[in-house]
Amino acid sequence: MNIDYPLLQKSLELATLHRQDNVAALSLKLAGRTDVDVPFVLNQIQGYQRMRLKVPRWARTEGILYPRHLSVEQCSSQATALYKQQLVSTLLPDPAMRQSMADLTGGLGVDFSFMAPLFAESYYVERQEELCRLAAHNFPLLGLEGSHIRVGDGLSFLTGEARGQQPFSLLFADPARRSATGRKVVALADCEPDLTRCLPLLLERTACLLLKLSPMLDISQAATQLPGTQQVHILSVDGECKELLLVVGREPAADLQYTCHGSRFHFSFSASEEQQAALQLADAPGAYLYEPDAAVMKSGAFKTLCSRFGVRALHPNSHLYTSEVWRPDFPGRGFAVEEVCGFSKHDLRRLRSLTDRANLAVRNFPMRVPDLRKKLGLREGGDYYLFATTLRRGEKALIVTRKTDGTRTSADTSTSGEGTV
Repeated sequence: MNIDYPLLQKSLELATLHRQDNVAALSLKLAGRTDVDVPFVLNQIQGYQRMRLKVPRWARTEGILYPRHLSVEQCSSQATALYKQQLVSTLLPDPAMRQSMADLTGGLGVDFSFMAPLFAESYYVERQEELCRLAAHNFPLLGLEGSHIRVGDGLSFLTGEARGQQPFSLLFADPARRSATGRKVVALADCEPDLTRCLPLLLERTACLLLKLSPMLDISQAATQLPGTQQVHILSVDGECKELLLVVGREPAADLQYTCHGSRFHFSFSASEEQQAALQLADAPGAYLYEPDAAVMKSGAFKTLCSRFGVRALHPNSHLYTSEVWRPDFPGRGFAVEEVCGFSKHDLRRLRSLTDRANLAVRNFPMRVPDLRKKLGLREGGDYYLFATTLRRGEKALIVTRKTDGTRTSADTSTSGEGTV
């Protein structure tokens, strides 16, 4: 951002004035202007519009500067950053325990901006100079005047400047999940830094290590590769598994603890509880059908759901659950079952007489959604949700449902207008 101050000021004023505008249309209007930095203006508007939805606290703060698109795309949302803040408060409940923290992979700094206020001293370490310059500008606006900003590699920071200091109360790392060619990677050994190699150094410098990893990572494999893993936190936003957090200590956990968190649920269990629980199977779908949230699916708590929430599974591999009594606390989506049918010509004719559109999902079923939609002859959308699945005895079934909150009959449920499941 090597531009002179008057040009920066005018560019910022223009970006603020037009930050609600369509960026593509505005770029045409600004084409050829030399009194402002047009790419900078468009980038700030685009960054603001994205952060207004993703991190409202940043967007509400006047004067915040945004980097190029990728860093905004990869940063945490406000919901997940707030969760980390609360998690740190739980891990280190006494303020006297929160002396210092370091974010070794600072990025845009969203996670850092929510965790740093908990500590007496905080360090933001980032290899990209541009992001460090932005942090130096943005952090004071966010109330983080006392934070230390360091340009460089997080591991080099630990072995260099921080070597003679007391161990940090908390270290946080979100390894880069892109290869040198820009390809997305998932495995720990392919990320930068490689946590499987630097774990001893990290645990030498802290007794509490918080890691943000790819939500596609195999949890059991990660816990094996990081033997001090004590807690697993899986965060869901709008029904999509967004973040996988691991709390790692110097000693292995006697019983690994799992927490699944979404905007409408918070569900915790232990590895031993899932191992000892029994999968309770239903002979047929009951009055209500439940689809676990993506975070719960990721956790593998398939048996614990039965014992904890009083539901039964339709099949060991379908991961759909049912009950005769409404379970409002189930961690996922709930539906009222209208009917259960097969795939005979008679069944399909009856279905088409009921509705000409539906949201389709397949669970443990030998057909893709597009092929099933073509076979059923139904358009996308509407207030019906159809689940094609396999039942306990192996029979293929189509479960016709509508969304419900359990306080009214399915016939009273209004059109959801949500698109395909």
